[in-house]
Amino acid sequence: WSEFFEDLRMRGLTTPELIISDAHSGLIKSIKSQFIDSSWQCCTFHFLKNIVERFPKKNSEDAKLLLKSIFKAPTYQHALQLKQELITKYQNNPKYSEALNILDQGFEDAAQF
Repeated sequence: WSEFFEDLRMRGLTTPELIISDAHSGLIKSIKSQFIDSSWQCCTFHFLKNIVERFPKKNSEDAKLLLKSIFKAPTYQHALQLKQELITKYQNNPKYSEALNILDQGFEDAAQF
């Protein structure tokens, strides 16, 4: 990734204000070293996809709708409330534990902007 970003810089890319990518650790490390003054955010599409893939295959439509509403919330505070609502609603169901953990761990990186 560092070589890729160095090539982009050599071709004229200046410091972007915001870089959005998946949360691959090597990619993030390279972004932070190559673009020190840029902000980074986890791609919400891939973040949501990663969570939904860990939902139960059946009967999780309500959970999916609530999850999507988090990232459509009009304010950050409202998004936090919806996140907590989802966690509270499904925390006692072990089929959702991995998905809820991913949401909780990555929420701040995906909800910055």
